[in-house]
Amino acid sequence: MLGFIVLAMRSCRQEEEPAGLPEETVQKSEATAVRALKPTDLEIVRSKMVLETNAGTAKPSFSARHEIEIFNRGNVPYKEMRLNFVYLSRTGKVLETRTHSIGQTILPGATLKLKDIRVDGFSELAAESKVSIVYADMGNASSDTKPHN
Repeated sequence: MLGFIVLAMRSCRQEEEPAGLPEETVQKSEATAVRALKPTDLEIVRSKMVLETNAGTAKPSFSARHEIEIFNRGNVPYKEMRLNFVYLSRTGKVLETRTHSIGQTILPGATLKLKDIRVDGFSELAAESKVSIVYADMGNASSDTKPHN
């Protein structure tokens, strides 16, 4: 019993002692890009598709070459864009949907010209394509001032 009383008094004394101040560690991390879904600042101002027949295959195979111009009417640069291509038949039926990533930076007020985007492996000949921007990463206006194209 005496041992219990000694242990109880000892723990009470330890509780009364002020605890040490907690240590706080602050680390600075590098800013990450903000991803904009279907960014309204980016506008596809020109889209041209040329269809090609691939020779030397057992089944008919087709490819599409695209020339696209994207204008940035916003105030921040964009980079790491993802384009969506929807290929349609003459009747408007969706034949294929593909995506393509672009790693170039487009500055505010600038136009990015993409001259040779090639998409292969179509089983049917598409009559037209519709191109849209799925997302783009917004850059930091102060650090992303150098275009990659």
